[in-house]
Amino acid sequence: MTVPSGITPGIWTLDITHSDIAFTVRHAGISKVRGRFTDAAATVNVGHSLAETKVEATVKTASFDSGDANRDGHVKGADFF
Repeated sequence: MTVPSGITPGIWTLDITHSDIAFTVRHAGISKVRGRFTDAAATVNVGHSLAETKVEATVKTASFDSGDANRDGHVKGADFF
C-alpha cells in the first residue's frame, strides 16, 4: 500500500505550539470532562509505503490538565498514572 498523495516522504516533527493532545470522556453518564496534555513530542517518519512509515510519540503524563486541580491530582496519582 502506498502513502497517500500529497504527503512527502521524510521525517516530520510535532509542533506542540500548533497541536493538541486532547480528550473528552463521559462522567457518571451525565456530563463530559475535557482535558489535555501540554507536554509531548512526536515524530512521523513517512516512508514510500505505509509499511515503511513509523510514528513515535511521547506524552508526559505529568502535563495532564483538566482545568480542575483536585481531579488533576487524583488522575496523576496511583489510581491512574
